[in-house]
Parts: sequence; structure tokens; C-alpha cells
Amino acid sequence: MSENTKVQPPPQVQDTRIITLLESNDVSFSPVDGQWVNNLNENTVLREGDSLTVRQSMIDTTSDSIGLIDVKSEDSIITIQHGIYSVDAGDGSADNSLVGAGGQTSTIEPYQHFSDGTQNHPSGNLYVLQNQQLAPGNTKIYYRAGAGRGVIGTINPPNPDSVPSADFYIEMVPSITPGDLFEYTINTVAAAYVAPTGTIPSPPNGTTSPIIKPENVEGLRSILIHDHNDKGQAEVKFKIYANGFTPASGTINPDTDHIAVIQTLYEADNKPYGYSSEANEKYSGTAAANEKWVFRTGTFPDGTGTPNQFWSNQSELGAVSPILRILKGFRMIVDNLSDYRDKKDRTNNPYQTQFTYTNQQGEREQRQIVFDDWGNANQQVFGLDPSNPGLFAQHEVPQSVINDKKLYDLNTVKGRKAAGWNGFGGNYFQWIQFTQLKDSRRPDHITLPEFVFDIHDGIEAFVFSGSRRQSFFYEGQAMGIYTPRIPGGSGDSYKFLSGNMMDTAALPVPADGGAILTPRIFTTKFSIPPKKYTYEALAQILTDRINSIPTKVTGQSNDPFPTDGGTPTDPNIRGFSNSRFLTTTADLSMQQQNEPVVSANLPFFPSRFQYTNETPPTSLLQPVWVSTDGTQCFQYDEGALNGFTNPRWEGAESVSFIYDQSSDAFQVAQAHSNIYSRLDGGIIARQFRVNYKDDASLTNRDGDLITCDKAGGIFFTSLEPRSLWFDKMKFKEHSLIVSQLGNDPSVQAFNGGTMVPDLNPANVMLASALTHSLTLTPGRNITGNFLGTALNIDKRVRTFNNPTPPDPPVVDFTGGKYAECNPGWILDVATDTPVTIPGDAITPDEITDPFFQIEISGMTRQNIVGATKKNNLIQSIVGKYFTNGGFTSGNIDDGFRYTHLGEPILLRSLSVRILDSDGELAQGVGPNSAVILELDTVK
Repeated sequence: MSENTKVQPPPQVQDTRIITLLESNDVSFSPVDGQWVNNLNENTVLREGDSLTVRQSMIDTTSDSIGLIDVKSEDSIITIQHGIYSVDAGDGSADNSLVGAGGQTSTIEPYQHFSDGTQNHPSGNLYVLQNQQLAPGNTKIYYRAGAGRGVIGTINPPNPDSVPSADFYIEMVPSITPGDLFEYTINTVAAAYVAPTGTIPSPPNGTTSPIIKPENVEGLRSILIHDHNDKGQAEVKFKIYANGFTPASGTINPDTDHIAVIQTLYEADNKPYGYSSEANEKYSGTAAANEKWVFRTGTFPDGTGTPNQFWSNQSELGAVSPILRILKGFRMIVDNLSDYRDKKDRTNNPYQTQFTYTNQQGEREQRQIVFDDWGNANQQVFGLDPSNPGLFAQHEVPQSVINDKKLYDLNTVKGRKAAGWNGFGGNYFQWIQFTQLKDSRRPDHITLPEFVFDIHDGIEAFVFSGSRRQSFFYEGQAMGIYTPRIPGGSGDSYKFLSGNMMDTAALPVPADGGAILTPRIFTTKFSIPPKKYTYEALAQILTDRINSIPTKVTGQSNDPFPTDGGTPTDPNIRGFSNSRFLTTTADLSMQQQNEPVVSANLPFFPSRFQYTNETPPTSLLQPVWVSTDGTQCFQYDEGALNGFTNPRWEGAESVSFIYDQSSDAFQVAQAHSNIYSRLDGGIIARQFRVNYKDDASLTNRDGDLITCDKAGGIFFTSLEPRSLWFDKMKFKEHSLIVSQLGNDPSVQAFNGGTMVPDLNPANVMLASALTHSLTLTPGRNITGNFLGTALNIDKRVRTFNNPTPPDPPVVDFTGGKYAECNPGWILDVATDTPVTIPGDAITPDEITDPFFQIEISGMTRQNIVGATKKNNLIQSIVGKYFTNGGFTSGNIDDGFRYTHLGEPILLRSLSVRILDSDGELAQGVGPNSAVILELDTVK
């Protein structure tokens, strides 16, 4: 070989390596579908000149495309809570009527007793099964001589005097007078108010009377002031006004018109343990000096002072007296509607929030509040015109109102931009006043139901900056409280509604010895196998599990799921039903409390009581049923039913779910009991006439025409797990679920009509009963049968009676008069059109999100211009037009090729996320996505 011959380098050879990223090999065990991490089996080095491309991506959209719902293990334990209602529809017999006083006719049943006149029944009204308890009573504040800062005086100086005879309590009685400037009147054992006489007395020495006497405070008026500070601590006080005080201007000065304050004292855990009273040193009124002595401080002979008098919140038996209020309205922050998930329709997305509070039974309760058609909030249809009050009292709240209500000033609060959605600040947030209970355009839609809460625990709401992506907000967006950081805190957010953010009112409370009536709630638990179900199969298995019964009817426990985790009570004696959904008056009558005093033995469930077969310790107790408006009640006559001899069915004969293909939605197909024809057993609607007065001088002598579509049913108060019922099956939680304690609390006298104590010794309590209304609407939270105009026509045909042979048949001419209006009989008409409760569509009508984005971290960065959210880790964009076997597929043309320059990069672990076009984690994807990378190297 010649010395001048050059050696040629070997030719470059391109080497291709395929890297497979499978979600099924996730090493991070992410609970979120569409997000995973893969470790590479061998180290892969990316050198200068090498190129990396997403060759193919397969996004698991099988659940959406082939109609599957993946029931995971956490979704498989089903818990259903429900209440029961009964329809006042009579029993359907042809002679179902009686003649009352004055010739009034009605069709009331002999085994039912109503609190109103018998001529009004059957009314077609819905009555809800109730628990009965002794009412909590008004707030009581106990003065104990010798007591200090606590229940028993252990902190000096103690209250004046030390003899028990000086002890008494004051009761805060809510005002029921419309327009009253004051909320409460103080009631004591004294007969009337008596002002102290003489000069301010010297402090007592243990043998004289205390500074405070019952007659010195009897009849004084009061206003409650409440708040929660930035640390979640309650601040509650009663402002006390001089006897007979009325402001000359008609407006009470919040600082100078009251003579004293009684303020709640709290432990470190925010639990109240007593009160402290003291005079208002800023008082500038005209009350005489002796009118104010009752709350003045004094000085003991040893020179120690009594800056306060201390009161207890507990009775001698240790019962704590709460302060209960009714939420009437609230103020909250929303944004300017710019960030809807539904880009197709930005006008009808609802906004919603969730309140957590302690109810009047001392139980923690959550309530979701939804405002439909929020996108139309700036239109006059919502009542922005002062002459047309609507859903919102105000829209954009001016600075003057912010100052008056002491709301956070959104223009100046530090950190406002950081709390904004997507970092937006400016005028993107507005305070809105929510006050109206019903949408003026939809009278049947309760927007903000009133509810009762314990003021010491307050109302927790979502914090605005953290509320926008809560899991249950599967539709629309969230409202929340905007808040800066707690001063000196570590970033915790203020989450209680402040006093200035709430409109509350005093709770009317029954008289001592009165009753509180609340819907009786039953719980059913069962499990289904965790797996993927077709929509139809999921509806079927839920229906089967709910309606299945054992072959042998056994007794039921009165406390099957103890809240303390203990053992259920032993079963009662056998009734007629093993179902909590379809039960009987016999089964219900065994559900009661076991108290030593018969009058205290109340119809209640659950309880630690067992009704035995051996000499029952108490009689069967029929519960009270209250009308949905909370104003009337009825009770079965146990003497007429005679226990297990003549019981009646109550509840829903079937609780069933279906998947409706035409609407692509799950539905509650039935949750009621039908009325059946005595002739052929077919489903009917029943018409009858009530309140008929056989007197030609009366204008309403023809009475009222009533139509009933069902005999009774159930309503849901809770469905768990929420991830299954509301996130996957898409039932509408805000309309389907009914609050356990209802709305519009009021005190009623239920001792009228035929409701007498003889029915139940505990009925004496019903003379003063706290009740609530419930909104039960067919198609929203209860089911039924459709009532159309054709039901008014008598479609009966002529029939032939069969007399005793050899007499000829007798023609019954009652039927066949189709054109005649004759409401003088009970008319049973066949009906076959059910009214169901639909959920939302499982899949959207149209695909409004055009593409997926594949984010891969641990490799290279890209620069995408024009994206809604900046993300340099996007490696591929996959359009949603093409699908393959339920997977949405992308090819090499969708990926971005990257050619490496510079120092080598070691690829070891890659993290993948499937995002939507807005850069958020994609919704509705399955757990089996895959991404294929192609690495081209040159050797």
C-alpha cells in the first residue's frame, strides 16, 4: 500500500431503539388514571446528534367509548340513607267516606288521626316519617352564687353570695313579632321586672342577696352578636338593653345603646364552658343609675374587685344549653366566569359550595348549595333591577357596601393575586350576596334552604383559593371564601363564615316539655364486586342488591350500625319486612327509645332498645308523620291497627335504577309504591273529592278535587361512595339528595283535630313541636307516575253484574259516560307513564376539547407558543378524531422530534401525564394508556 493512501473512516450507521412507557408498569402507584412513572430497564444515554420522538401514543378512552364504569374496591361498599313519606290517598274502597259534623263529608280512614279537620282528607299531601325527641329548649344561662370562671367556683373572686337559694337562670326567648328590633327577651322565675332600689349596694358578704336577682333582668331585651376570628375561634355575646328601651331614631346604636354584655367563654378547643357578664362602659343612654346596677362591678371589703359576674352554660345535671341560629343568607366570592370547563356553553354552568356545621341534634352535617344558570347572573332575569328582586341581592358590590359589611377589600388585600384562579387578579373577583331561598323563575327549586346550626362551631366553607378543583365538583365551578394568610401563621387559611358574611335569625324553640320532630333516617349497606361494568349491568346489580330479601322474614335491629362502632342491638321480634325501604306500621312501632318513664318513651330510630316477644317492656308506639310544609301531622291509631293484626305497608315497593340509552344517563326508575286497582291489579292514579259541604249557601260546596299518583315512597339523604354515584354515574347530588333536617324551622301545635294524648302518652309534647319543611319534587328527588289531563275522563265501561242464578244479568250503567263530568265518586284511572329522576349525561354531547397533550418529564423540553398554560414538557399533541378499539391513538406525526446538542443526558426514569388542551390532567381516561418513544442514535 502506498504511503500516500488515506484510511477512510467507517460509514455511520443509524441505530433505532424503542422505549415503551406503559401505565400498567407504574412504579409510583398513582391513584390517578393518566399519570404514571416508568423506570427504564437499562440506562439510556442521549448523546449529541441523537434524536428522540414520540412515535406513537395510545390513550385509554375505553370507558367512555364502550360504556364501561370501573368500580374500584373503594367504590364497592355501598351505603344508602333514606327517609320515608306516605301519601294521604285513602284506601280506595268504593264507600270510602263518612259524614262529619254539619254535613261535611270526607274520606278519612278510621285508623288515621290528623292534627287538622277530618273534612280535609284524603288531601293527597305527602307526610314524612319522624323521630320524636324532647326539644332542646331555649338558651339558658345559669347564675350560681359563689361560682367563679367555670361551672363550680374555683377562680377568685367568685360571684356574690354563696347560698344555693340565690341561684337562678335566665332563658333567652326568641321574638316572633315581625319587625321587632330585638331578637330575644329574657325570661326568669320572676313574675315581672323590678328595678334595684337605693344606691349601688356594697358587695355582699355571703349572707345578703347577690348583686344580680331574677326580677332585675326579667323582660329585658337582647340582640345576639356572633363571629369567628381568623383562628377559627368563636366570639359570641348577647347585648342587653335597659327595661323598656326603644331607640328614638328607630335604629339601635351598636356601641352605646346597650347597658351590658353577656359573653361566651371558651376552652382552648373552642368548646364553650360558661359566660361572663359586665356593664357597657360606653353606654350613653338615659336609663337611671339603678337600672344599670344589675351588671355593675363592686369591691369587696378586702379591696378585691368583681370585674365580672360568671355564669354557667350547664344545668345542675350537666346538660349543656346550646345557642342555635337559622342561616337566612350569606355573602361569598365568585370570579368573573372566565374559566368554565364547558367551553361549548358558558352560560348555564352552575356554581356551588359546601357548608359544614353542627345541627340542632349535635351532629356534624354537610350541605351542598348549587346556583344554576350562574352564567346569566348579570341579566335582569336574576333580579338585579331593585323593582324585581331575584336570586342575587347584589352583583358587583361597591366599596361602600364592603366597608359597611366589613368584608375583605379585594382591591387592597395582600396576596389577592396569588389566590386568584390561574393567577388572575384585577376585578376578577366579586362579593355576591345570596339571600333568596327560591329562584324567582323556578318556584319549585329551593336555592338556599334555611338550616339550623350551632353558633359555637360556626359554618365552615371552602376557601376560594383551594375550592376550584374539589373532587365532587364534576359540573360547574366552586364558590368560596377569599382569605389572606393568618397573621403570623404558616399558611393556614381562614375557612369559617364570619358574622358579617352571614344573615342569621333566632331559632324559634318549643316551650319546655315540647318536642322536636326530625325525619327518621334509615341506613342500608351492601357490597358489589369491584370490576368494570357496562352501564346496564351496574344499574341491574344495584337494583338487585337493594330489593333482595331473605326467604325467611326475621326481626330487625333498632341500631344496626352503631356510631360508636359497638355491636348492633339484638333484633326485635319478627315483623313483616326485612327491608328498610318497604316496611310496615308494625315494624315501625317497635322502633322506640327505652326510658323508665312511659311518657319519655318516644318513637325514635336508631336506639339501643329491643322489642321482645316476652312481656314487652312498653307498648307499641306509632310515630308521627309531618306534612312536607311542616304545618300538619298524622298518626296511625295503634288500637285500630292492633299491632300485628292489621298493619299497613309504608315506603317504596321497589327502589330501582336503570341506564337510559336515549338520554345516555342513569335514572332512579322507581322509589315509590304504586296504587293498584282492586278490579284488575293495574297501576292507577286515584281521584276523589274532599272538603265537600252539603250546603247550597256555601261557595265551595263542591269541595276540592284531589289526584294521587302513588301511595308513598322514599327519598335519599345520602349515597356513598360519592365517587361512584356522583362522579361516575353522574347523578345530580344537589337535587337528588334531601337534607336530613329540612328547611324553614317553625313551632307548631299538633294537638288539634283527632290527635289526642290517648294515642300515645308522649303526644302531650306535640302541643309545642319544632318541625321543618322538606321539598320533595317528582323528577328531582322522588319518583311517581305522570298525571296528565286524560286522567280527568271517566273511562269505565258498562259492566254486567252476576246475580244469583236463574236471575238474568243486571247492567251497571255507571260507566260509559265519557263526556260527563261527575266527581261524586272515587275515580281510579290506569296510568303507565313513570316519572323518574335522571342524572347527567355520562358522555358529553359533543367533543369540545380538540386534543390531548402528552407531558413527559425526565427528558427534553419543548417550547409551545399560544398554549393556555405554559408547559415545556409537552412532547406530543394527539387529536381526538381518530380512535382505535376504544383507545385514542396518536402517531409519529403528532410528536415533536428533538435532536440533542451538548453534553450527554442519562435517561433513567420518565414521568408521563395525559393532559387536556388547557394543560389540566385529562378527565375520563382509563388506567392502561401507553406511549412509545423512538430513539435514533448515530454510531
